[in-house]
Amino acid sequence: MESQRFVWQSAYYGTRRPKRQTAGKLRRVSDMLSLGNATIEETLLMLRWLRAAGFWPLGICGFSMGGVNAVLAAACCREFPVGVVTLCAPYSAVPVYLEGALARACDWRALQRDLGPASSTSTPGAISSYAARRAAEERMAQILTVTDLRRVPPPPVPAATILLQADDDAYVPTDSPEVLAGAWATAEKPEIRRVNGGHVWAFLAQRRAFAQAIIDASDSLSGRFAQPPLSHVQTRPSWPDRLTANRLHN
Repeated sequence: MESQRFVWQSAYYGTRRPKRQTAGKLRRVSDMLSLGNATIEETLLMLRWLRAAGFWPLGICGFSMGGVNAVLAAACCREFPVGVVTLCAPYSAVPVYLEGALARACDWRALQRDLGPASSTSTPGAISSYAARRAAEERMAQILTVTDLRRVPPPPVPAATILLQADDDAYVPTDSPEVLAGAWATAEKPEIRRVNGGHVWAFLAQRRAFAQAIIDASDSLSGRFAQPPLSHVQTRPSWPDRLTANRLHN
């Protein structure tokens, strides 16, 4: 079966990077949520545009947090079934930024300042600093709870959902696929595949395994469902105009 892949530039990156943002480093926690929301909205727009153009079967794939957004987008797409493939996707962003390697990349002092007096205590020294850090971490966890995939409906077609995870990933919990499979109360469970390497190495060296998973999910979807009628799809939107209009400037 011939397959075509569509990849577009994410918000906050490349030509869509806000003017005051340095490279790929997001300036605010809220930027991460806005990025995710834009990705999900644009993914749904792309799916509807492709379906209206007669493409079938359709699937969503993503790496790391892109995989989280892929699952969230699939949960929102109820007009027609879609396949889902993720590579090194966490079950939630909470452990990624509080426990994984990225915990050292966060500007916790800036987050502590944003909390103001609520993050300070009357106890000086190391204990006060620890309490302030803990308050910032708790606030971050509260905000990032919206990314917890255990709280959303499972992918519409579990049999056409494949979760790939690297064995030596230091950025996301390596048991994320098992956590999700256990949390999604469905008769059929997503397929879990393990790959060698760490987070970055998996992206660079496991592309063939990623591509094969995409093909397998597509085959599973087309084998289970007949091509849905186009009458079930909304009128085709003007995709390039909508995408261009969704640029971010701040």
